[in-house]
Amino acid sequence: MVDKVKNSHAHWVRLNFIVGPYASTDDPKFVSTYTKIIDAYRSKNIKVYGLVGSESVKSGYNRNNPAAFVPNWKAAVQSIVGRFKDKVKVWEFFNEPNDWAGGSSSQVTPYYFATFLQNAYEIKYYGGASWKNLTFVSGPLFSHDGDTGRQYIYDTYVAGTTQLAWDWYHQHAGSYPIDALGYHIYVAQGTTDAGTVKGKVKANLDAFWSGVTSGENYRGLEPNVKKEDVDF
Repeated sequence: MVDKVKNSHAHWVRLNFIVGPYASTDDPKFVSTYTKIIDAYRSKNIKVYGLVGSESVKSGYNRNNPAAFVPNWKAAVQSIVGRFKDKVKVWEFFNEPNDWAGGSSSQVTPYYFATFLQNAYEIKYYGGASWKNLTFVSGPLFSHDGDTGRQYIYDTYVAGTTQLAWDWYHQHAGSYPIDALGYHIYVAQGTTDAGTVKGKVKANLDAFWSGVTSGENYRGLEPNVKKEDVDF
């Protein structure tokens, strides 16, 4: 797989940290497996982009009891990022939280997505110098022809600033608890027309960015994420 990625001329690979059959994220077999994977990519000059999501917690994520997931997930962030941060500098938290995942609404509410991001950033903020040069990316939103994710990211900012401590981080850390933004685009699935695809991609990005700026301006503070920080 490493050689296939190298031959594709990709400069980055996203690595999902999955507990799966391992006892925990501190299991020596888990640590050894992911160390080998990371080192293999790095040996080919491919940078690793880490994902800590629902599969990083042994018990998984229960959309009906997200509060119980928070401390277990935060412990996973502390363990995984803390262990591999010297080799992996960019981290993403919870993949596509607004995906319905078989239900009838987003698997993670904006409030709990904001909670996840704040909990991860708290570790970074108090972690000392070795954590400061890491980039924490908001878990990528699921974007398609029927939903740009604008409302969801806006609601995340509003929840963070009105119900959580996002304003505190803006004041003391110089930013909300997001260094960069993740965004997945699944548009124009039934066409190969380049103009149509380009137009729909741009429309979704513009809508998403509108949600970000509206959310960051909700409290009248200067936004900290710039447009070039959007990952897609």
